Amino acid sequence: MRFPRSILLLVLSMTSATTSLAFVPGSSLASSKPSDFISSGRPKIQQRFTLTSTLRWEIRSTLSTSDEKVNGGSSSEEVAAFPTQLGNGIWDIQTPEQHTAWLDANSDKIMVIKFFAPWCRACKSVEPKYVQISRDPKYANIPIIFGQLSVQNNKSYVKSLGIMALPSVQIYAGSEGLVENFPCGPSKIPLLKRKLTEVINSKVDPGQLSLKIDCALPENSEAEPCRTRSVAVLDEALRSEIDEVISDKRKEENLLYLRTGVPYFKDFDDDEFYGLMDKAKLVTFEKGDVIMRQGMEGSQFYVIESGEVEIMVKTAFEDPLTTQPDYLGAVINVFGPHTFFGERSLITKEPRAASIRALQKTRCFAFDVDDIPSSSVLSGKKEASVERLEEVNMKYGTDVYDVDLIQDQFVKAN
Repeated sequence: MRFPRSILLLVLSMTSATTSLAFVPGSSLASSKPSDFISSGRPKIQQRFTLTSTLRWEIRSTLSTSDEKVNGGSSSEEVAAFPTQLGNGIWDIQTPEQHTAWLDANSDKIMVIKFFAPWCRACKSVEPKYVQISRDPKYANIPIIFGQLSVQNNKSYVKSLGIMALPSVQIYAGSEGLVENFPCGPSKIPLLKRKLTEVINSKVDPGQLSLKIDCALPENSEAEPCRTRSVAVLDEALRSEIDEVISDKRKEENLLYLRTGVPYFKDFDDDEFYGLMDKAKLVTFEKGDVIMRQGMEGSQFYVIESGEVEIMVKTAFEDPLTTQPDYLGAVINVFGPHTFFGERSLITKEPRAASIRALQKTRCFAFDVDDIPSSSVLSGKKEASVERLEEVNMKYGTDVYDVDLIQDQFVKAN
């Protein structure tokens, strides 16, 4: 039933003030509850809906639709391809397409975007502070812009960006992409200011006041081996050097494991296998070296000859206030001699799902993806079986990212 606007306004003014939630009819969140997203820094609030609050909900929805018509508002199908800039200077991003277009158009700038919901109290508290920060005179000559994206109508998309709580802020460093992602309730405004300072200091050239061309930082790099030797050595001196670190018996054990113990090598014929061994390297890493870093592209497959490494996975659940910049995540496994790592990224062609760090001085046989025969899934030229994919996903703890799975596990546990 649709009430005349005048009656609705009268009823609304006579209704006692209660917590109300404004939803645009027909949106993907029209049937959602505020508990779908939890405002950071606040306990989960249980809403009690009475007949009055329900009526107010319906009235607010009706008025929202009426106002769109009165003000000439457009439907979602008519939304422009690029976001508009509000009077307060914030870019109002309404769709995933606008978000992508906004990022692409500002590859020479630092981009700050706030994720919020109309019904989120913490979001409303953060809004004026966010606008105030965007207008800070100290950013006047810095290549930085500020935007916002509502979860309303964009729930799935926002979740796919790794947003775990509302409000949240993401910071992009031009074409380098996302560099910061953290919940940002009212109590974490100091964190936002600190993050902005850190990003500007590390990404902006103070002389040119433009983004640095080379954005490679040590904390985002992987360790180079302290020693690299060719496995197929022809030089007698180099062969004797390997003899000093690997005994003849150990060489036989290594060769047997590589030929029969590594599932990705089992199906090679002799020419393929020994051809690959001729191109392999024996690399050495010192204790503490980060051999692989989560989120980076993979190009190497490693088989441990001696030593030990730990597998760590970093999730979006860490509190940025208490998490150190060099934190690599929770340890989910430890690998020793005659085990291997690095295969998932080669098989799936996705960024690495975990970081690998040497627990002690570690020697590995290293195989470059370009040297691996096409008959192996490691080459990226052959599709892996469902069973193989499930195996590598479990090995590297990729279900840590599956928020829905984790939530389901908590529900079942309680």
